[in-house]
Amino acid sequence: MYALVAAVRPKQINRARSDRELHERLMELARERGVVQGRKMRVDTTVVETNIHYPTDSALLGDGARVLTRT
Repeated sequence: MYALVAAVRPKQINRARSDRELHERLMELARERGVVQGRKMRVDTTVVETNIHYPTDSALLGDGARVLTRT
């Protein structure tokens, strides 16, 4: 499924006039690649609120150091 989402280009997202149009494009790609048959598909669209930080150089360096030193 992630490959399908990656296949949708930013231009297509910006050009989509509605959520339905974007959904139709995603389903078209899924049918072309044989991921779904195109009858029904259940999708979880849960959104979770979280704190984010902007990718400044120091924040990226800190994140990299934190990930590299995980045990």
